[in-house]
Amino acid sequence: MKIEYLDYFDWFCSETDSPIYGTLYGEPIKEDYTEKNICKLNNWELSLTKQREGFWYRWGFPGPDITIYNFKDYGITWAFSK
Repeated sequence: MKIEYLDYFDWFCSETDSPIYGTLYGEPIKEDYTEKNICKLNNWELSLTKQREGFWYRWGFPGPDITIYNFKDYGITWAFSK
């Protein structure tokens, strides 16, 4: 894991109530996005990727559908604030 990603990993391992906000399909955020395009996700709803380079979120029915939020995409597909 890259040293610059340790803050993300610390958040994931913490007992925080602060969520992340990410796009539903993991695509880059666009100017015309509305609240329905952004997901609010808590750390207990996410899993760490096998390579520890991001989080993944399983959703959908009959699914499962999975969205991956890579650490390197912070500010592009996900962030700690809207």
